[in-house]
Formats: sequence, C-alpha cells, structure tokens
Amino acid sequence: MTAHRELSVHVEHELLLKLEAAGLDEASAQKIIQSKGNRLAKELVNSVKSRQALSWQEAQALMGEKNFFGSQEWIKFFGKKVQVANIPEIPWSQAELESPGINQEHFLFLGLEHLDEKPLNLPMWHKVFPGGKHPKFYWDWYLSHDFAKTTCGFRWYLMPVGIVEGSTNLSYDQQVAMLPDGYEVPLAIERVSANILYYLPNRKYLDPDYWARTDDKSDGGHRVHVQGNSDGGLDVSDWYDGAVSYIGVAASRKVQG
Repeated sequence: MTAHRELSVHVEHELLLKLEAAGLDEASAQKIIQSKGNRLAKELVNSVKSRQALSWQEAQALMGEKNFFGSQEWIKFFGKKVQVANIPEIPWSQAELESPGINQEHFLFLGLEHLDEKPLNLPMWHKVFPGGKHPKFYWDWYLSHDFAKTTCGFRWYLMPVGIVEGSTNLSYDQQVAMLPDGYEVPLAIERVSANILYYLPNRKYLDPDYWARTDDKSDGGHRVHVQGNSDGGLDVSDWYDGAVSYIGVAASRKVQG
C-alpha cells in the first residue's frame, strides 16, 4: 500500500529548484539528509512557518477566546456600528505569540479607528458606554484634553494582561528602560480600548490591580494612567512620573513597519 504524501511530485520539484537557486549545493543537501534526528530539516521548516502570516482563527486558537478580540468579536458586541474590511494581517508569528518578549499572559486585539463612522476616541467610548453597568467610566474630566481625541490605529495590538510585572516603585523613565526590545508604552486610547475589549468577553478589566501608565500626558503635563475597578469602572487619571507603589507601566508589542 502506497503511503500518503503531503507534497506532489510537481511541488517537490519546484521546491528543489528554489532551494538550488538560493544556494543549496550537494554538500549542504547531504548535511540536511544526514543530520541527526532530521534536525536541520526541522529547523528549515520551522523557520518558514515562523514567517507565515496567521489567520485570525489560528491566532484565536493560540491565544484562547478570552485573550483574543478580532473582527468577529467587534461585530458580535457592536453590530452594525462596525465596518471592517481589508483586515490587516496579524504581524506576529506563531512563535512570537506563544513566547512573547514579556513572560506574561497577553491579550491580542484588533484596534479600530472608527465606530459608527465616527472617530473612536475617548469621548466616543464614553457615548457608547455612558454608565449604569460595566464596562463604564468612573469620571470624564479628561474628555476635552488633547490626548482624549486620539484614536487607535487600524491594526492588531498585543499587550500583557495587567501591568508589566516588577514595574511598580519605579519612575516612568525607569519603567520604559525595563521594557525588552520590541515593546513600547501604549497610548491612553490604546490601553482604554484594551480594557474595554478585554472586559466584554471576560467580565473583568485588563488592569484591575494597579494603575497602568501610558505614553500620554494630560494638558497639565502629567502622565496619564488607567485602571479598571470592579465597582467604579474604568478610571483614567494623571500623576507625576515619580516612583509610586500602586502605579506600574502598560506595554504593547511594537509592529515592525
């Protein structure tokens, strides 16, 4: 009985031609063939897979439903207010989603610039969730400030759940310096959106235990930070950049452009 093979003879021939054009010679081929446990061939295949764009279904399976919010979730919770077309590719590989640069649970979500054809900034979030039941906002002192007018980018965001561990009792500059390569501090709208979108399927906020510093400043020049409280709701405040025991820093994986 003939064993089933994944690749056709035609595809195998095309693959060999590509490898030869890339510099594969007989000596290199023999090293791959003779490598113990097929190690070199596995490394080659894993390298190719790590560069493949993941579908949202594959990403959701990796992250788990509670740590994923894509276009289908937007439509589920916001209905006809959402127009999503030409959804951007998820910019991180399977390996990066499985082992991100910060060793904490992460939340992957699609950011939108508009909702109901209007800019999805902080004033719009307040209109969508005016209070009464969660998600809701504690107060609205900042809605006239410049930072409140910003929207998320229409792209994927990958953020640790909660503040970066070990980031309390540090100044803002120290917190930024502790972030590994590939991470940045998100804007207030990005962290607020993450908290709201995380709350909808999970019934708890992304930042319930500590205030999470963002990269924004209020019109008064103080650092903006965010926290989600199970009683009062989502709170946006500002304070100095000094070290405080109850203020950590938020982080977001950079998109390499």
